[in-house]
Amino acid sequence: MPIRVLIVDDSPMFRGVVRRALSVDTDIEVVREVEDAFVAAEPISELQPDVSTLDVEMPKMSGIEFLR
Repeated sequence: MPIRVLIVDDSPMFRGVVRRALSVDTDIEVVREVEDAFVAAEPISELQPDVSTLDVEMPKMSGIEFLR
């Protein structure tokens, strides 16, 4: 069973970089990409990823604040 990952980053370019970097490993599945922490709450609840990547500095709420 692959490790399911949710990517959270306000930059579409960096979301793509992370997705491409993770996609080289067949044991990893990116289940969704979202642009901020507020949007991330629903997919985390719905998709229950094993791992979420978080940008430390995002508008509205940082990745660190979201973790708290």
